[in-house]
Amino acid sequence: MRYLFGAVGTAGLLGPMIAVAQVLQKRGHAVAFVTSAAMEPLLSRNQLARIPRGTVDGPSFEADVIGHPLETARQVRHIEYGVQSFRPDVLVGQPTALGPLIAGRRFSLPVAMLGPAAYLWPDGQRGWGEPPSTPFPQFGELVRVRYQEMVAAYEGTAQIYGLPPGPAGQNPLLGDLCLVQSVPELEGSPEGLPDQVHLVGGCLCEDRATNPGLDAWLQDAHRSGQPVLYLCLGRFFGAPDLWRDLVQGLADLPIRVAGSVGRTDTVIEEVPAHWLVLDHLPQGAVLPHAAAVLSGGTTTSVVGALQHGLPLLLTPGRGGEHQDLTLRCLHAGVALDLPALTASPAEIRRGALKVLESGTLRANAQRLQQAFARAGGPTRAADLLEELGRSRRPVLRATVQ
Repeated sequence: MRYLFGAVGTAGLLGPMIAVAQVLQKRGHAVAFVTSAAMEPLLSRNQLARIPRGTVDGPSFEADVIGHPLETARQVRHIEYGVQSFRPDVLVGQPTALGPLIAGRRFSLPVAMLGPAAYLWPDGQRGWGEPPSTPFPQFGELVRVRYQEMVAAYEGTAQIYGLPPGPAGQNPLLGDLCLVQSVPELEGSPEGLPDQVHLVGGCLCEDRATNPGLDAWLQDAHRSGQPVLYLCLGRFFGAPDLWRDLVQGLADLPIRVAGSVGRTDTVIEEVPAHWLVLDHLPQGAVLPHAAAVLSGGTTTSVVGALQHGLPLLLTPGRGGEHQDLTLRCLHAGVALDLPALTASPAEIRRGALKVLESGTLRANAQRLQQAFARAGGPTRAADLLEELGRSRRPVLRATVQ
C-alpha cells in the first residue's frame, strides 16, 4: 500500500510521522511526505521522500499559519499534487493540519490523524474534572473553544471546495482513524473516547547523531556525580524573563543542566559555566543520563521523559497540547507544575529539588515507562494504518485486537 503523510513543518510534529513511516517502509509499503520545504533535510537524513508543492515549489504546511482556511487550502493543493504523482491509498495527517481531512473527502481517500500525547477534542462522555493541583480551572472551556475554532477553520475550507457539511453530531476532525501517543495510565480509560480513537504509545523519532561536545559534557557530568536536569523549552507566547528566573533559581544547585532552547520565545541570556545550552540537543542522547526533565509540556519532551521513567517539572505555555498534557501528568502523579508567566526563582528552585528528590514521582514515572513499553508505539500505529488501508473504512477499537 501507499501512504502519503501531511505534516506541519516542525521537527517535533514531523518526528512521530517519520517513526511510523519508517515502520511502514520496512514492511514493504511506499511512503512519501508533503510538508514544508524546510523539513526536506530531516526527511532526507531518514531516507524518506518529500513531494514538492508542484512543478514550482513553495511554502506549505507552515507552522505559523496553521488553521487559517487559506493555509489549509494551500495544504490541499500540495496534497493534490502528491495524489497525482504518488497515487496514495491512505492519507495521514495531524490535528493541526486540516488539509488531509479536506483532501480525503475530495479524493475519496481514507484519512488517519496522528495526534500528540493528549486527546484534544471534547468527547461528550467524560471530563477530567479539576483536581486540586491543576492550574487550569477553565480546562473544559479551553477544549471547547479550541474545538469550535478548529471546526470553524475546517468548515471554512470545506466551503471553499464546495463540500457539504458532514453528518450532524460527528466530530469532523478525527478522520477514519485517530492515533493518540498516549496510554490509558496517562490519558485515562479509552472507553470514553470516540470509537476511532486509539492510544498507541509514543512515536518518537530520536536524533542519535554523534555530538562530541555533548558526549564530553555528559562524561564530565557523570564524573562529577551531580544529577543531570534536561531542559526543553518551547514557545510560551509571552514569558520573556523565564530564562533569567531559571538561572537565578538553579545556577547554584549541585546539578548539571542540559538545555535545548531553539524553539523557545523566552530571552536566553547568561549561561552558567556548568550548563550545556544549545539550540538543539538530541534528547535521545541526553535522557539516558538524566535524572529529571524540565519542560514546557510538548509531546516530544514529556513522552521522552516518561519512556525513560523520569519525573517532570512542567511550565506549560498556552499553545498546542501543553496545558492538556500537563493536566494529565498531574493526574498521573509524574509531574509538578509551575506557571511559566509568574513562577519566581525560589519556586523554580523548590520545584526542581522536589522533582529530583521525590521517590513517589519517580516511581509513578517508572510505572508509566512500563505502560509505554507495552503500548507498541510506531509498530502499533503501523498495524492500525495497515488495517485502514485494507478496509478503507473507519477503524474502530471494537473491531481490532
